Amino acid sequence: MAPKTRMVEKLASYFRSRPHEWVDGRELQRVGGEYAWRTRVSDCRRQLGMTIDNRQRKVKGKSISEYRYIPDESGTDFCLVREVDDASSREG
Repeated sequence: MAPKTRMVEKLASYFRSRPHEWVDGRELQRVGGEYAWRTRVSDCRRQLGMTIDNRQRKVKGKSISEYRYIPDESGTDFCLVREVDDASSREG
């Protein structure tokens, strides 16, 4: 698995462990990587089919961005897996 894929799965796992809970973007930055966590949230939405809400609110004059994972009741969220080349899987 590529490093980006691992980080997306790490962030997805974090969201899955906190369904319906609003999480501060600063916490997601720590989990999903300082520079690309927003892209990884987007990847969770697009690649994994996760429903992730976003809200912005003001606290003492500062904008706080929060995200919330809403699980699909049918249990059809996707999971990233490493693709295996058929030829390489038959060797060894």
